Amino acid sequence: MAAQSGKRLNFVFVLADDLGWADLPVNGGDQHETPEIDAFAKTAMRFTQAYAAAPICSPTRASIMTGKSPARLGITIWHEGALRRVMDRPLIPAVSEDHLEHAEVTLAQKFHRAGYRTIHIGKWHLGATAHGPETQCFDVNIGGMHWGAPQTYFYPYKGTQGFGGELRFVAGLGRESRATS
Repeated sequence: MAAQSGKRLNFVFVLADDLGWADLPVNGGDQHETPEIDAFAKTAMRFTQAYAAAPICSPTRASIMTGKSPARLGITIWHEGALRRVMDRPLIPAVSEDHLEHAEVTLAQKFHRAGYRTIHIGKWHLGATAHGPETQCFDVNIGGMHWGAPQTYFYPYKGTQGFGGELRFVAGLGRESRATS
C-alpha cells in the first residue's frame, strides 16, 4: 500500500451537479456511459456513505471545501441567487453570502500544509475573482470563476446571452489552436 511504502497518495475529488448516486454504471446506473470513471473506480478508494449538505450547488461546494454546514458559513443559495434576492415570491429567501470568506480554512489549504500541490478544474461558484480558487490556496485554476459554468458545453463554449451584462465563457476554452478531428 502506498501509505505504508512512504509513497504519497494522490487525491482526486469529482463533484458533478445534479448527478445522483445511482446514475453512473459503477453504482448500477444504466443511463450514462462512463468507461473511464468506471475503470478508475475499480482501482480507487471510494466513499459511498455520504450526503449532500444542500440541494443546490454553492452551499454544497462551500461545505465540501470547509467541512462546515452551509448555514454556519452563511451560504444558503447559489452565487447568483445571493446577489439578486427575489422578493416577489410567497417564500422570500434568507440573506446569503455570495462568496466563501478567505478566513475559512479549505481543503486546498490543508493539502498545502501536508506538502501537496492543488488544482481546481471546472465549476467554482463560490465567489467572483477576488474569492476565486487561487485566493483559497489552489495552485492552478482552470475554468473556476464566479459563473457556475459556460453558457454552453459545445465548441466554442461561448453563448450569445449574457448574465449581469457579461457573456458567459471559460477563458482559454475554444482557442483556435484546438485540435480538430
